[in-house]
Amino acid sequence: MKNQVFKSRFGWCLQGFVALIFGLDFIIKQNVSVADLAMLSVLQGLVLFLNLTTQYIISPNELIIKMGFFKFAAIPFGSIQKIETSRVLLSSPAPSWDRLAITYNAGSTIYISPDNKKQFAEMVQAKNPAVIVNVTSKN
Repeated sequence: MKNQVFKSRFGWCLQGFVALIFGLDFIIKQNVSVADLAMLSVLQGLVLFLNLTTQYIISPNELIIKMGFFKFAAIPFGSIQKIETSRVLLSSPAPSWDRLAITYNAGSTIYISPDNKKQFAEMVQAKNPAVIVNVTSKN
């Protein structure tokens, strides 16, 4: 079976929040150098790149979470217990506040934001029918 790839939902509000956090140090400083602004731009560009390239891959045996060039996690379908809608703001490979919480390995949780949450959850549940799904979504 071919891998199914879900792009991440992207939230510009969350991106603005991250930019504000990165920029607070520069706002507080009285004298900001060109090097400081360059560093801020590079960091913001890296965050934007990672957020725009986040994807969730349903492979034959596991859920693979990638951010840019990095493989963030690989979760075997057999270890997933529950998928539910969440708005938790914890740091995660989810560049949107419209998230899913995936509970796996008897209590570990990761937050993701696939573009089509219901279809994503259904595909995971097809791989592991024991998964409890509680997903509310417009799509």
